Amino acid sequence: MKANPEYRLWRAQLGCCWREDVRGGETFKVPHAYLPERMKPRPELATDGRVNPRGIACLYLATCKKTATLEVRPLIGSYVSLGQFKVLRAIRVVDCTVGMDAPAKRRRATRTVPQDAETTVWLDINNAFSKPVERGDSSLDYVPTQILAETFKRHGFDGVAYKSSYGEEGLNVALFDIEAADLVEPPTLYRIKDVSIEMEEAP
Repeated sequence: MKANPEYRLWRAQLGCCWREDVRGGETFKVPHAYLPERMKPRPELATDGRVNPRGIACLYLATCKKTATLEVRPLIGSYVSLGQFKVLRAIRVVDCTVGMDAPAKRRRATRTVPQDAETTVWLDINNAFSKPVERGDSSLDYVPTQILAETFKRHGFDGVAYKSSYGEEGLNVALFDIEAADLVEPPTLYRIKDVSIEMEEAP
């Protein structure tokens, strides 16, 4: 996957900041989207992720608003600060969804039909990156995908793209260099009205 300068991506941050507003002689606290500097990760605060180890910042983005928003797992009524980013230089990203058919890209990739060996491997790699991060996860759980990401980086790639675990058509795009993309304009604040889920009985 190649992206040229000006290519647009989205990043969501759960929450907002509060500012005082005076109306009719009374002071109210009103929600505002986070400031632009809050929309990029800080290396000293970076925790282990699917792509990055602790202490090394990675810019997690998505190809559409809804995918970016769902990835932060908002609750109904919560606020989300959403910013549109543009790519600042030509980049090459490993697309882990290559070889999937369209239906597989809209759901969690499975081996419901026979696959050739290479496609099967990429399905497994995509699923590993797509697995949602849980609070109780050990940092060791991220080591396999972190090693893959570091391998891609050493081979000259600028990031990795993989499908969302939430069944959306959009892709997640993790850029190794947080300066490879920047905000187009100040973030916008959204409030979550509804969140849909699907359930299946565990085997």
